[in-house]
Amino acid sequence: WEETLERVAKGVVVVRVNSVMAFDMNERGFSLATGFVVDKALGIILTNRHVVTTGPVTADAVLHNKEEIELTPLYADPVHDFGFFKYDPADVRFMELQEIPLAPSEARVGLEVRVVGNDAGEKISILSGTIARLDRAAPNYGSHTYNDFNTFYFSCASNTSGGSSGSPVVNASGRAVALNAGTSTKSASSYYLPLQRPARALALLQKALLAGRGAGRACVPRGTLGVVLQHRAFGELKRLGLRRETEARLRLSAAVRGSLPGETGMLVVDQIVPAGPAEGALEPGNSCLWSLPRHFLPCGQELLDERPGEAVWLTLQRGGVEKAREDAVRAPPEHAPTLPRPLHRPFLEPAVEQARNWNMPPGGVHVAFSGYMLSNANVPSRAVISELNNCKTPDLDAFTSVFLSLPHGARVPVRYRLPYSHHTERLAVLDVERTWFA
Repeated sequence: WEETLERVAKGVVVVRVNSVMAFDMNERGFSLATGFVVDKALGIILTNRHVVTTGPVTADAVLHNKEEIELTPLYADPVHDFGFFKYDPADVRFMELQEIPLAPSEARVGLEVRVVGNDAGEKISILSGTIARLDRAAPNYGSHTYNDFNTFYFSCASNTSGGSSGSPVVNASGRAVALNAGTSTKSASSYYLPLQRPARALALLQKALLAGRGAGRACVPRGTLGVVLQHRAFGELKRLGLRRETEARLRLSAAVRGSLPGETGMLVVDQIVPAGPAEGALEPGNSCLWSLPRHFLPCGQELLDERPGEAVWLTLQRGGVEKAREDAVRAPPEHAPTLPRPLHRPFLEPAVEQARNWNMPPGGVHVAFSGYMLSNANVPSRAVISELNNCKTPDLDAFTSVFLSLPHGARVPVRYRLPYSHHTERLAVLDVERTWFA
């Protein structure tokens, strides 16, 4: 391990991020995390999505020799907890950075690994562990923050803490088999994101940069059915009406293929995102027989990502009745871009993970933070505005159009809902103040 860790440490950086304003589900403030170099020629660093964030940030990296370089956000995944920063390779003048190659297929139960990162603010910390599970559910960090879904996580008792987000989980050869993403506050368990989707995104971003095209989400096509899927054991599925012959057929099929050893369950529809492609077509409790997402397959995402705008056939079973149906695949809703005018700073359109957390349709106008006018009107942060001056505001453009038509000093009604009681519409009176800020 000594030679491997010496080489890996030269590719691991401390990421310092300053979120200049509240945006999406991120608060403004300063944070420390970890990233690692995956392409030193193009200057690409892999870390977590909750480190890159989806809002305006300034960031830099501290290298192993304490050299500092400026970072620019390159990509933040709309669903899974990974993202990329970019730096100018010419800024690195006094050391030779090491690339850490991605090896998602090398992860397995019993693999001894090391987590090399900025644990608890320490510049370099090396934690050891053994991967215990490859099929843990994505961790839940709370209803008002970002949560990953529709993927498995790896579990390992490496006892990481804050600052280790984005650390590479490397094997004895020095290849990254996973990405450290979170940890338990009640045990030594750490949660690692599999690298199948990051590896795909990296290849597409590299292709776009080499071709001279601008990189970003447009370069990485994604697809979704607008559902949250959970893996459930066969014993639990029997209570949902799974037939014995179906279980026998699936177990035998997995054993024959040899690619899914020890299959113990199936996908179940856990939640339908309102106004999504699956609303009215699927319902919670449906057992999906179209794939068996064990080990590395994040709930059929590989299939969906290659077919946005098309349709897929799903074989479902509910109450012992099996049926096939066709459903459309959509691209996940994008986050609203950061706009230069002051009006847009507190507002954005809720994205898919917020819709999933709150069980609300994507879209509308979400208050990232309440400024002067909204605070005076008692409209809190995280409110979703539905009407302004008796005009519907289904999106940010509609809200902007109505607001710009209001004169200074006007008193207008604003209707909004709160995520934890979105069935109750609330009314406030907004004093338009153009000599201050929104």
